[in-house]
Amino acid sequence: MENDKPADAGLEEIREQLRGKRIYIVPYTHCDWAWRHTRLWHRARYVSVFEDVLVEIEKGYGFKWYMDCFVTALAAVIESKPELLDRIVGQVEAGNIGVCGTYSNIRPNMAGDEAYIRNMILGRKYFQACFPSAKIEVHADSVDVVLGHPQIPQLLKKAGYRYFRAGRPNDFLRYKGVSRDFIWEGLDGSRILSWRGDYSGFYDPSIAALTPGADWGQTVKTVYDNEIRKIYDSTESQDILIPLGMDDTAL
Repeated sequence: MENDKPADAGLEEIREQLRGKRIYIVPYTHCDWAWRHTRLWHRARYVSVFEDVLVEIEKGYGFKWYMDCFVTALAAVIESKPELLDRIVGQVEAGNIGVCGTYSNIRPNMAGDEAYIRNMILGRKYFQACFPSAKIEVHADSVDVVLGHPQIPQLLKKAGYRYFRAGRPNDFLRYKGVSRDFIWEGLDGSRILSWRGDYSGFYDPSIAALTPGADWGQTVKTVYDNEIRKIYDSTESQDILIPLGMDDTAL
């Protein structure tokens, strides 16, 4: 690819490549109820995540976060620690916690059309019951899911969404030269601004090299080679969104 710079790019070259770009670190936790642990473990973990998120937001330095779907995120709080809801509602209303508005982390390549539609309807129903003032415009719970079939832009537009984020296929499309940000036009001509991106990052200290006393130049190069480069070279946007976290991680 034209922007696919070698991994040994020098520090000044990296700075020049990123000049004018805006880099956003996006804290995120992919809540995967079906992965590795018991349901009791997962429920406790996701309640802990919400507690950590609230603490960071309430410190007042501009921390923001979003929940991806109802049943694998907020439902755990409602069932196990409903006293957190008032604080969560307050931060949603303040614009510090985003709501994506679907019910479960459904895979459009595995579920029938009716299930996909019901997922959006139920998500809006449950989220709006908790957060009546929330603007549910972003469909962003497909973090571990393929983009789906060509009718999805039409379904999303009819459901009230303006933006769509998915996570797969990722490297395959990158190598094919498909931008991470694009306008997806469906079969009926519906168009929706879409973004594909990793849902994990900075989860291994040895990858990020963010250790006390580390050489700053080497740290920049390591972070660029392992976290920034794969996003920078597959988007025309000035904004580079890098996830922080992975499956079931707290902050």
